[in-house]
Amino acid sequence: MAAITAKRLASGTLAATKGTIYTVPATKLTRVKSIIFYNSSSVNYNTTTLYLKNDSGTSKKIAVQTLKPNSTWVYQLEHAIVLEDADLIEGDATNASQVYYYISGGESGVPGSGIVPKHISDGDLTASYTYTVPSGRAFYLYNLILFSTNGNTASPNQLDLSINTTSIMSIMMRENEYFVVDFPIILSSTDQFNLTGTSGIVYWLDGAEEIP
Repeated sequence: MAAITAKRLASGTLAATKGTIYTVPATKLTRVKSIIFYNSSSVNYNTTTLYLKNDSGTSKKIAVQTLKPNSTWVYQLEHAIVLEDADLIEGDATNASQVYYYISGGESGVPGSGIVPKHISDGDLTASYTYTVPSGRAFYLYNLILFSTNGNTASPNQLDLSINTTSIMSIMMRENEYFVVDFPIILSSTDQFNLTGTSGIVYWLDGAEEIP
């Protein structure tokens, strides 16, 4: 396992338009432990939005929180978010330069074998998504981050999770709600992890694979 350097990954203030607040360095693997947001305004409410972006994809909105004046929001998962070479964290707030952020985590080289943390997939769910564990390997699912871009009380978005043909969870989500499955799930060789739902749900899937 490559040595992990714990560190402040980034800090600063958010702009009023979406901007990059952290980029994974070349040839590195990053584990994000927490992101702290503080609204320094004593008057203004600030709606703060957090995004993740893999290096070859589009930004995925993963959380929105309206901060009262002089209030703090901590985005923290049981297991670290995994980001790979050139992946981004992005953010914005209603009013520029009023919301401070502080990102904690660690950086390492990318292990060539053993239990290797990795970002598996992300996307906008239209009907279903399936991840199949490579033959001869095991997969440890650490985080499934979900965000609903639409849906209301009368008609929320429904998302169903299953492993092979075994259903394990059903989630109802309304607009701007986020949900995280951050308990460990172990999948064996060729097992399939399935998401089934309606359009309007964004997903981000992290875990680790056993690589000989």
